[in-house]
Amino acid sequence: MNFAVKVYPRTIWGERYHGNFDQLTDEIAAAGIQNLIVPAFQGARIFFAQQFDPEPNPWSLQPLREQCAQKQLGFALEFPVLNDRDTFDRVPQFRPQSPDGKTYPEEFWYRPICPSHFDYNQHRVHLIEGAIANLKPALALVNFLWCPFLPAVEAWEEMGSQVPTFCMCPSCRQEFTERAGLASPLQDIEAWFAFRSEQMINLLADIEEASRQSQTAPSLLLELPPVATPHFAERLRRLTGVHLAAIQKLVTAVSPQLFLNEHGQSPTWPLAILDELAAYHFSLFPQLDFPDLTAFTEDHLHEFVFLLQSFETRKIGAIALFHWENIVHLPQVLNLVEQFSYEAS
Repeated sequence: MNFAVKVYPRTIWGERYHGNFDQLTDEIAAAGIQNLIVPAFQGARIFFAQQFDPEPNPWSLQPLREQCAQKQLGFALEFPVLNDRDTFDRVPQFRPQSPDGKTYPEEFWYRPICPSHFDYNQHRVHLIEGAIANLKPALALVNFLWCPFLPAVEAWEEMGSQVPTFCMCPSCRQEFTERAGLASPLQDIEAWFAFRSEQMINLLADIEEASRQSQTAPSLLLELPPVATPHFAERLRRLTGVHLAAIQKLVTAVSPQLFLNEHGQSPTWPLAILDELAAYHFSLFPQLDFPDLTAFTEDHLHEFVFLLQSFETRKIGAIALFHWENIVHLPQVLNLVEQFSYEAS
């Protein structure tokens, strides 16, 4: 089995590595992991050189890219398109709003940007284009997270006729009215779902075109947030605007985010998602999220083995693990990665 690991800036430049790319890549390679996934930007911070930079970028990932090439590690970029802490903090009108005009709660880690701002969206697309040109990844992962859904609202799993709490700021309402000819989503809920899907598909299509026009033309993968089963695909469409049937021509693979029994789900929940996704004939690249050390238990370890064996049975040849800052301190997990990586080779 081929393993990748997500490595975040707080790990790369944090207290363990302090930007020591050599140590980071040595430890990852020693664990039997063959690929790194790193974000190309985080908020307003950019991790690659841009044409008009007045001086060298101290946060450039180019040296890490070179280390990966030297050690035969794959290098992939992740694009957190609509999660932007800096813009969220500095531009209040870009924050998603509930139907009663309240903005998204500031105490949560997630800082979503409303997807109805064309100039902002194009700015992010241009950043993606620049990152691909500069760092030349073989794989590019697009992550919308939950946007435009607001996860802090009750009844977010509602499958009935209730309008989900997407952003309903003045920009969203105006754009919906212009496209659907309706004054309110309440007049036609399915039109509201379709409007949200169209927004996300158009943005993904712009990203796909930017990727395709680059010299390296990396494979494009869409990350999928965790959504309950059954009816995973329909829940995903209603909650996030991601319409699986409509994106098949835009992405090479999908990457569902799965948890190790952290949210009251049974160990079979990830497999139910994979079984539903199989109907769409995507290549699958599951992601497994590891809890922090204080939460990790033997049950998590047993479930990890169960999932690895299940992935092999389903002929899934590659998975991603995160977070590396937790995994590196879990020798029992590293031993399993080495074992399954060796078995697959």
